[in-house]
Amino acid sequence: MSLWRVKHTLSSVVEYALVALVAVYGLFGIYLSSLRLLIDAAPAPVTSLPQPVPLDASLWTRHDDASLGYAYASPPGWIVVDAYPGRVRLGRTVKEAGMAGREGEGILMESVPLYEGEGIEDAAAAEFAGRRPALYDVHIDGRPSLFAIEFENGRVSRQAAYVPLNDGAIVIRAARTDPAAFAMFLSGIRFYSSEEITTVP
Repeated sequence: MSLWRVKHTLSSVVEYALVALVAVYGLFGIYLSSLRLLIDAAPAPVTSLPQPVPLDASLWTRHDDASLGYAYASPPGWIVVDAYPGRVRLGRTVKEAGMAGREGEGILMESVPLYEGEGIEDAAAAEFAGRRPALYDVHIDGRPSLFAIEFENGRVSRQAAYVPLNDGAIVIRAARTDPAAFAMFLSGIRFYSSEEITTVP
C-alpha cells in the first residue's frame, strides 16, 4: 500500500527510500540551523570588551584648564583632546573622544554662554527640548548644579551636568558612559578662586 494518497509510478522500495531521504535531509537542516544559532549567540572574546573604568580616584590623572579656572581628572588610559579653548573631549580611543557626549562612551566638557536672565535650567531645557529627562539638583565642588539623565529601553542613553561659571556654564555631557564612572568624573572637578588661577602652571 502506498504512503501517499496520490497515484504515482514509484515502487514501494523507492517510495520508502525517498521518504527516508527527505527525513534525513530535514533533520540535518535542523541540526545545521541549531549550530548557526549557537555560533551567532556566542559572546565576543573577553579581550575585545572594554575594561570597566576604575573608581579609585588615585588612579585617575589630573588636568588643569587655567583659562577657565577648573581642574578635572581622566580615567587611566583614556585620551584627552583639548585642542579648542573651552572644550575638552575624553574617550578610550581617538574616535570615541571625537564622538564624546553624543554616543557610546566618552565625555565632553565645554563652556557655553548664558544670556541675561538665563540660568543652567535654560541650557538644559534647550538641549533636552522635546524629551523628558530626569532632573536632579546636585552640587559640583560646592556649586549648585543641575544633573539631567535620559533612559531608552531601560538603559542610560544620555546624561549631562550643568555647572554655573562666571557669565556662563560648564556643560559636561556623556551618552552611555557608565553612570558610576560619570559620577566619579563629576566628583573630581575642582574650581579655582581668581587668586589660584594666576598660580596654576
